[in-house]
Amino acid sequence: MRKASFAPAQVTRELTGMLIGGVTPFGLREELPLYIDSRVMDQEQVIVGGGSRALKVQVAPAALAALPGARVVTGLTIGNGPD
Repeated sequence: MRKASFAPAQVTRELTGMLIGGVTPFGLREELPLYIDSRVMDQEQVIVGGGSRALKVQVAPAALAALPGARVVTGLTIGNGPD
């Protein structure tokens, strides 16, 4: 089984134009995949990066799932944090 991991900071900047800690799923290039753990969809609201390290955005998970390239994945974070 392959594991998902974050890209190194420089690669992230090259692909998104944003710094680690501020990457937002909104406005990503359509060919970049956006994986969302299915447990995120159980929340009323989530907080995501707003495009800079100083900005965060609170949204309904459905707004994330509706983005181009978004894919809800069951068990994406299993074993990688609290349940």
